[in-house]
Amino acid sequence: MRRLPAIPVLIMALACANFSPLPAGQPRTAAAEPDWLSIVGLYPRAGTPTGYGEQAILFWLQTARTAQDVARANAENTPSFGCYAQDIHLACALDGQEVPVEIQDFPRTEAVLDQARQDLLPILQALQATFARPRPYLSYPGLQPALPLAGGPSYPSTNATLGTVFAEIIAQYDQADVNALRTTGKLMGTDRVLGGVHYPSDVDAGQRLGKAFATWWIDSHLALIQTACSEWSAATAR
Repeated sequence: MRRLPAIPVLIMALACANFSPLPAGQPRTAAAEPDWLSIVGLYPRAGTPTGYGEQAILFWLQTARTAQDVARANAENTPSFGCYAQDIHLACALDGQEVPVEIQDFPRTEAVLDQARQDLLPILQALQATFARPRPYLSYPGLQPALPLAGGPSYPSTNATLGTVFAEIIAQYDQADVNALRTTGKLMGTDRVLGGVHYPSDVDAGQRLGKAFATWWIDSHLALIQTACSEWSAATAR
């Protein structure tokens, strides 16, 4: 088992300390809800140069993807805390040894992510209903998806949005692994294109939305996020 520096433990402890709620009588001023439509923007229309480019990417990926690619994309089909477990490298505070991440040890963290999901989905559903973009395999019958067919409109991508949001929330507890967490979150979106169930622009829009939503939501839920800090401290104290 490889040794890891104890520095990430200190970083994590300091990060959790920053979540302390304001004293009584000093309510936090909630940031104004962003203009989600402006953040997402319009998707490329079929028949435009960008639209043709997206079509070409989808058909190229259909021939280029490997069985390993498809297996990874299927494993990410439902974004969750477990999708990021391989990115988290906690070090034991006593001897610096790497601490294995057991999903069942983080129920409060999962509850935080679930609350973010619940708060995000109405925004996503409203945007998807507004744009009503058909899935690529409905527009191009020759396209053969490698993932389960998803219901509902295509723009913006739910998985791309959730992948980004979850990565940013988990990074509040594990800042030392932020790059790996964000890479996994990004893959949850791009693998939907690889699997033929989303356009590239669906994913780009979802990632923009996810980043903006995470920034806004985290700032408004610091006390909730703090409730899971003890799980991360306990993991490194074993």
